[in-house]
Amino acid sequence: LSDTEVTDGVNIINNLVPEELSLHQNYPNPFNPQTTINWSMPHPGMVSITIYNLQGQNIDNLFYGFKDAGTHEQIWDASILPSGTYFYRMILNKTTLQKKMLLLK
Repeated sequence: LSDTEVTDGVNIINNLVPEELSLHQNYPNPFNPQTTINWSMPHPGMVSITIYNLQGQNIDNLFYGFKDAGTHEQIWDASILPSGTYFYRMILNKTTLQKKMLLLK
């Protein structure tokens, strides 16, 4: 910029609303005893995040409720559970996404 140029502010390139629905890998993974689960949603809606064991049993209903568009995170504490492989499933409207995670104690 020269001494005679004037700027009118900053252009916002990223408005922080994701373009597509995604369920991110938890971190840390493997974990003990807490892990963070992140997801991104381009539109607001009712979301459920549920934890299952290898037998398909529902272990924990981590979140159920309305969320605005954007990126969200939820911490899961598995202190009372044994080591093993677990699955976390997100349902938004009619879309279901799932990932697996490993608890090592």
